[in-house]
Amino acid sequence: MNKKSFCAVPWTDLSVIPTGHYSMCCVQKQSEDKNKISMNLPVEQHWNSEYMRGIRKEISKGILPSACEGCFLNQSVDLEYRRERMNQRYLGDKDPSLDHPKVQELLKKTNTNGTYPMNIKGVEIGGDDTCQLRCITCSPSYSRSIIKDYERLGWPYERKNRLPTRKDESASLDTMFKNLKPLIKDLEYIKFVGGEPSISKPLLKFMDWCIEHKHADNLVVICNTNGAGKLEPFVEKLKLFKRALIGVSTDGIGELEEWMRYPTNWGRKEKNAKYILKELPDAFIHSVLCTINAHKLGDLLEWCTFNQYPFYIERLNWPEELSICSFPQEVKNSLCKYFDYLIEKYGSTSYTHPSRMLTSGNLSNFLQKTKTFVANSQNNDTNWKLCVDTITSYNKIRKTKLGNINQFYNFL
Repeated sequence: MNKKSFCAVPWTDLSVIPTGHYSMCCVQKQSEDKNKISMNLPVEQHWNSEYMRGIRKEISKGILPSACEGCFLNQSVDLEYRRERMNQRYLGDKDPSLDHPKVQELLKKTNTNGTYPMNIKGVEIGGDDTCQLRCITCSPSYSRSIIKDYERLGWPYERKNRLPTRKDESASLDTMFKNLKPLIKDLEYIKFVGGEPSISKPLLKFMDWCIEHKHADNLVVICNTNGAGKLEPFVEKLKLFKRALIGVSTDGIGELEEWMRYPTNWGRKEKNAKYILKELPDAFIHSVLCTINAHKLGDLLEWCTFNQYPFYIERLNWPEELSICSFPQEVKNSLCKYFDYLIEKYGSTSYTHPSRMLTSGNLSNFLQKTKTFVANSQNNDTNWKLCVDTITSYNKIRKTKLGNINQFYNFL
């Protein structure tokens, strides 16, 4: 982090994580906050807690907090990251210096002890684990359905889980949304990242309240849907908000999608994707690049470009064993050559972050940056062995083996 760089998040945003606690940021190193506040309690208790005050004081001095390593990792390899997006959203500059006029406005309202008025602009909610799917890249923190797979495989809940598994069982999303209502006049963005939003009763109830009390006109809703169920009621609600940035989570085509995001039905998924992208002008296909689908990325790009679907791809960071950095060196080399092929074929395709805050220009920029990141990543035999073990385990409980769908894994 440049000593003159800044992050607006501790001044503008609130996160709620699946453990049932408030958090400074969805990508922060959660272990850094030793005294998390339950989402059952008023937001004020978190907003100016000792932890939040300390984060603001460090950033105000140009110091990178140790909790912010995730963003720093992406910044170090020139990939888009949350700090850039949030700065662009609230400050109009993705990397403002401390003397930037809008940064100075925030700092002038900040007490010397780090306290700041509670005019929160954005909320990111990951406190619901209601989901029909058991995706291979997911964990019990975000889908209680996946516990069925964990029990069959004899896995501890900690496996593939970035977050602490200790959950505040008394935490209630209904109570949390009640706590948000007094803040609604300042809210501009609400993002839902936990579970499947179209079947989250607390979220749907809060959306109805926003619509009924005329707050929806001023709110941008951001979320991903798995596209697995009946989506019409949810989509109709989204239409009543100022804007709906909704990604249709799609990590593969056909059988690969069904294997990775079990028990997805590809035929139904295609119909739902077509419906959503037709009804919502800011909808897009959202894909996460990992060890399982990296060698089939071309199929996804072909599907998106043929159907003229806007799309966004991001690189999986967690679980680490499924990151493309886990590949052995010879596989990384072949993947880089594959990326060269994709750059030649699809590189000129228009490619913009769905928030429209950051424009990547064309797909070749993302592919080139990802290729460089993979080429420069350190080899980790432990992660690769764990990746192979994960796939081998899922092969035992899926209807077909991954090698029958992705030839790269024929050796399993």
